[in-house]
Parts: sequence; structure tokens; C-alpha cells
Amino acid sequence: MLGSAIARGIKIELCYSQGILSSDPAAKRNLISNATQLIRVTRGRGLIFSSEAKSALGIRAPSDIINLASVWGLGTERGKDGLTKEPRSVVEYARLKRQSYKGVVDIVYGGEKPAPPAHVEPKEKGKSKKSKNTNGKRPGDELEGTPVPQPAKDVLVSKSQQKKNKKAKVDAAVEETAT
Repeated sequence: MLGSAIARGIKIELCYSQGILSSDPAAKRNLISNATQLIRVTRGRGLIFSSEAKSALGIRAPSDIINLASVWGLGTERGKDGLTKEPRSVVEYARLKRQSYKGVVDIVYGGEKPAPPAHVEPKEKGKSKKSKNTNGKRPGDELEGTPVPQPAKDVLVSKSQQKKNKKAKVDAAVEETAT
């Protein structure tokens, strides 16, 4: 059952703080037993290590958690993944669910240079302009600080294209006067 859940992308969180800080030996025994069984069944895939600490004393350094996981039967590489790669994938999955609609993902800013502003309007004294949010989202709704490229308003046209456009307009005007 756990193997099929992990194949679907479900992650399992192992919280170590309550078992470490507890003075009850049964709690420590249960934590070690459950953790080793989960590691054995899942083969170390899809595990996330967290503290769930009620105080600062329950938090351990990442190297301590990797060492603890290796004592429980997990390799150091899988232990490191349980602290870095797996939690990041959960956060990314949540971000995609929040910012997409029916599997449609927006286009990510690819490093294009934004178009320079055509001209800047001078501010009038006594009046302050409120900036409008043009992307339809609340301020601070974006998780990443990537700028949103704005469509260019003034498109530069070559001189030969300008001549062709002018000739086409003149030809159209001649045809309208002829009919």
C-alpha cells in the first residue's frame, strides 16, 4: 500500500522531536521501530524528515538528522534527500496547484529584456498615482521575484517596410476614389 502511494507521489513525514525529547522509553522505542519499518518498506523513497518541535530544544542540525536516519537503516544520500529534495518537491507541487488551472502552467520569465518605456509622464504636484496591478493578482501573490515582461507598445518598423505600408495606403485610397 505504501509503495503504490509513493508511486503516486505521496510523501511520508517522519517527525523525530517527540521521540527524542520524551522521557518515556516506550515513545523512543515506538519512534525507532516505526521509522525503521517505514524505511524498510519504502526503501527510503518519499520520506521527509521534520522536527515537529514544540520548543527550540527539539530541533537538530541537518547532519544530526542524516546520521540519525543512517542509524535507522537509511543511507546518507537518501537521508540528505529527505531533508532537501523531497520537501522542495512538496512545496513546488503546492505552488503549481495554487498557480495553475486544470493543469495549465503559465509561461516562466525566460530572461528577455523588457521593452524600454516610451516616455515617462511627469508627476503632478499634489496628486499621487496609485499603481495598478495589471496581472490580475493580489500584491505579493507571486512567490518568485521574476519580472513580468510587458508587451511592446511601439513596434519599430524598417524604412523599407514603412515605404511598403505607405504605398499600400496610397493604393487603397486610389481604389476607393475610383469606385
